Amino acid sequence: MPDNRTLKKGEILFLQGENPVKLYMLQEGEIEILSAPEEFMGLDSDIIIDKSVRVCSFKGKAMLIGFSGLLVSQYGKSARAVTDSVIVEYPISQGGFKGVALKDINGAINMLRQIFNNYMISQTQLKKTVSLYTRLSQVEDNLLLLYHDFSTGNGPALFNKKSEDLYSVFSFNKGKFPDVVGADFIIEDKSTLLKKSYTDKLIKEVIGNDYIELIKKILKLEPQIMAGMIKNDPEIAVSIFSSVASAINGILDNIHDVMDRAGQKAKVLFGSSESWAGYFSKQNGIKDWNSTGRISPDFFANMLKINAKLDLMYFEAAGKRLASFSGYSELAGALSVSEVRKDEKPAEDTGPAEASSSDISAPNVVSTGLQKSIFQIFEFSMIEKEFQNRMLKLLNDYKTISSSASAESDARKMRRHIAQLYWDLYQQVFVRSKSESSVPKAAKLMLTFGFLDDQLLLPEHLVELNDLARIRERETEIPVVLEYEFLSKIYSGAEEPSITEMGLTYEAFLREMDKSQKKRDPQSSGNNDDLNIQKTLHEISQRLKTTAAVCSGSTVTAFPILTSDIAKGSLKNMYVSKSRLNAIAKKLIDIDFSLFYRETVLRLDQSREIIQEEIFPYLVLVPTFGTKTLLWQELSGNNKRSMGRFMIPILFNGDLEKSLTHAFACFRWELTKNIKGAMWADPIEGGVTGEYFDYVNNFKKNSKLSPEMKEKINLRFKSLRTNRDRFADDYMLWIEYEREGIMKLNTVVREMFFKHIPFKKEIRDHLENMPAFSKYANRYKNIQARDYAAYERRFKKYQDASGNYPKEIQAYFEFLKM
Repeated sequence: MPDNRTLKKGEILFLQGENPVKLYMLQEGEIEILSAPEEFMGLDSDIIIDKSVRVCSFKGKAMLIGFSGLLVSQYGKSARAVTDSVIVEYPISQGGFKGVALKDINGAINMLRQIFNNYMISQTQLKKTVSLYTRLSQVEDNLLLLYHDFSTGNGPALFNKKSEDLYSVFSFNKGKFPDVVGADFIIEDKSTLLKKSYTDKLIKEVIGNDYIELIKKILKLEPQIMAGMIKNDPEIAVSIFSSVASAINGILDNIHDVMDRAGQKAKVLFGSSESWAGYFSKQNGIKDWNSTGRISPDFFANMLKINAKLDLMYFEAAGKRLASFSGYSELAGALSVSEVRKDEKPAEDTGPAEASSSDISAPNVVSTGLQKSIFQIFEFSMIEKEFQNRMLKLLNDYKTISSSASAESDARKMRRHIAQLYWDLYQQVFVRSKSESSVPKAAKLMLTFGFLDDQLLLPEHLVELNDLARIRERETEIPVVLEYEFLSKIYSGAEEPSITEMGLTYEAFLREMDKSQKKRDPQSSGNNDDLNIQKTLHEISQRLKTTAAVCSGSTVTAFPILTSDIAKGSLKNMYVSKSRLNAIAKKLIDIDFSLFYRETVLRLDQSREIIQEEIFPYLVLVPTFGTKTLLWQELSGNNKRSMGRFMIPILFNGDLEKSLTHAFACFRWELTKNIKGAMWADPIEGGVTGEYFDYVNNFKKNSKLSPEMKEKINLRFKSLRTNRDRFADDYMLWIEYEREGIMKLNTVVREMFFKHIPFKKEIRDHLENMPAFSKYANRYKNIQARDYAAYERRFKKYQDASGNYPKEIQAYFEFLKM
């Protein structure tokens, strides 16, 4: 029988060199996998752990397998609790995994999928570790290049020799320094100019890609098919398990090796002696470089930020901070002091300065801090170098075509390829933002506005974007949210993903994927955190990607990245603030007061009452430039109390009020259809959709309409494809003109709308005196009075001793008076 066990932080679960006696399933918390050199196996546990390097970690639910072959050989790694963790222990079958394959086929299938998940996690960790080593190596080499030009030679002797050798290669390949060097120079990839590869021979192949693909295909098979296969030949399962376990061990050894190299690089940068930290903090490095006049004023301030990012990368890979190297804190202190002294230095009186062309052309752009923004975003996302190179090449090609917004096939194809890479990068940036304590400005602007590359925007657009980034808005009465805020609700589990373009819920989408054998990879299933990440990525790829294209105004020329070719004019004028959108929505609701009311069931003790309840939708500000607002869904699933979802470009060009009115009309139509169900087209029971549907089908026979009006309606309907579009067109006339008494609708639609889409009492009272409206206004007033009296009798039993109703019923009475 399985046993529950709680591991305290720092407690060892199993030790490298021990024989497995239990099968462990992590339920809560985090477990790190540690690797020590083989020569320490068999020694005291404290020595083994002390000499170990973190090579991987598991959070949430995970089966801790893959570290002892077929569960019959010694553990090749140790496992330790990073936080207090809950473990479920199972007895290991005789013969290890082979015994499971012979006796429990379903258990064997589950273990195969779990070990493959562990393989993918270890692969991800290897990429992170290689990325860390690469970045530390780039920083060291770039500092050496600057040292050659800026230093007086007072650094460690090794620096002088290495910088000379490196600079000779750099200059031979026509490498040059900018006139003013910013801190971003430190993290640039100059491998081409230095004729070196930072990743060459770092990653060792432990299992063939073809075999991994074959294993993936097998694991995607229906469980019944897999069960039949294993039952017929258990050795198939044993071979897969053994191969993947061996691959995991090889990858973890690879990580150990790369981490050793990364540790050496970190020591060179932040060690106590013969290090860059020592050079800057103890050997006048900061003073020497400042005295050259060739570094930017914020060079060392930004160097502090770069070090903080390196610290975070190191922590993610190694599980410990760079502060474990004594020079890291000393350097941070020295850099901070240098910034304070610079700020306190009095300005010299040099007299009036003459304005030069350089003074006039660029100061605003420099102040934004958005130069080379795409590299800032790449760095933050930690996305693979191959991906970066592919995207940069496509963007460079995009910048050179004559008409980037053209509808021609070549331009469309290029935009489509770039857009796919962009949304992959957007997903990565969002996920990273949830694990970082601070997010760089460029990444925030990407998540909020669709910004990516400063080279795609005019200088004045960059300045405006920088100003918009500083805006802090209050919560609004109607839930207006940024895209990032809405995605965060899904990430936290507060909201479910939106339906797809085909109307499928998240669960229905997964079922369809199962049927078409496009099921998620086995590694995509896991703990709740992983599930919420998967839901959020699904939301981005299925809803955000589509709505950004539709909201742009034309799916043919749609492009999700903010460029000056697309967004012409002032960004500030196009910016849709939360308060602005809230004000427009409230204005429309003040006209169509029942817009967001719907029938819901009120539970009062044992009683059930049907009332009308107002439920505001989400108004989501999509990170794109566009000319169209969009209703994405009127409800979430079958929950009648769920909130609808509207999509509005955060940079909108056009009449926002008119566009939102059309979207609200679509909401009325779709919500009524949803609430009425199969009766939505019935002229009696179908509400406004039923009556309007009957009007569209029978207007030619309607005696209330003149022949001229019938012909006019016929011509108008030919230009509007769907009944919803026809309804929305009439609704916009109703809201904009008819409320003022300006007659734009025919008498049939006017009567219908007065009944189902009434104006507020103040507007009705005004229209009541007009002949075209008086009949409908009086009828509405009589029905309203009758309904109010009926509900007073019905709800009298819910009054308390003071004559007060429950707040839900009181709110309903207020609605009936509107």
